[in-house]
Amino acid sequence: LSSDLAGTRWLVQLVDGRPAQARQASVEFAAEDRISGTGGCNRFFGHYEAADGAIDVRALGRTEMACDTPVMTQENEILAVLEDAEHYDRRGDRLVIRAEDGRNLVLTPVAS
Repeated sequence: LSSDLAGTRWLVQLVDGRPAQARQASVEFAAEDRISGTGGCNRFFGHYEAADGAIDVRALGRTEMACDTPVMTQENEILAVLEDAEHYDRRGDRLVIRAEDGRNLVLTPVAS
């Protein structure tokens, strides 16, 4: 199952409407249903399915380094949105991922 997200890499710009911290968080959607990236401190990895605006992220794991509290707080928020993700909207150079409760991430493509 391939989607229009497969093979793309994104930088997190907004976490629930707030600008992302200085350390850049990123999300990568691999072609073979794998999702990975960094929350700003730790790397994360898991599986995803995405089609027609619906997205499901599961089996999310991460490394366990400790960073400054603001970065860790942001990372936990990013991972929580991904774990609860239900919808995505890709328009041009913006990707919005929404959790079922309305929390969201706004991302822009990584320059290649």
